[in-house]
Amino acid sequence: MAVKLGYPTVFQTQELWQWRTDPPTFTMALGSCSYVNEPVYDRPGNSYGGDYQIFDAIHERRPDAMLW
Repeated sequence: MAVKLGYPTVFQTQELWQWRTDPPTFTMALGSCSYVNEPVYDRPGNSYGGDYQIFDAIHERRPDAMLW
């Protein structure tokens, strides 16, 4: 099932740095254990998973890279 996000999913590299200026800033996000609930396949009662809010929070921080 395709996931529709409210933001682009693109990648851009840092500019070429050749010791002529200070190195560019670099931010990295770290994450673990994401489970997105699909109600069709979930068990009765309280669900195990959540939704995509964690990905929105990561996107708001605008990291240069993400290690999951």
